[in-house]
Amino acid sequence: MFITSNVLKDITDKTTADQEAQSTLEQWLSQLQEYAPGAGLDIGHDKAVVIGIHVLAYVKRLEEGEYLPEIPDEMLTEISPQYERLSRKLLKLVPGAELQEPDTAEIFYLAVHFEAVKANMGGN
Repeated sequence: MFITSNVLKDITDKTTADQEAQSTLEQWLSQLQEYAPGAGLDIGHDKAVVIGIHVLAYVKRLEEGEYLPEIPDEMLTEISPQYERLSRKLLKLVPGAELQEPDTAEIFYLAVHFEAVKANMGGN
């Protein structure tokens, strides 16, 4: 499992984020660490950086009222229902997102990250 402070440092080295966004991301990464083992995920540092960058972009989209392009709902059938639920739960933990349902594209792309983690674990 990753070390949150190291992941956050690498993310801020690769992209810009104000102090509030960094704090939000740090809290979110801690939640990810809490929920990942229950979903059978052992998320390493590099993948946590990629996921963190994705979530940081989501935070910025929320702040700016922007959305990813829509994807067909049936694309959700191509990911594990477990990772779809995990994505929904984790995306709702982002401040400002708790009162709205994350859009299908956000759920799908985060779940794809989880699918990649699982695949890199050898399917265990």
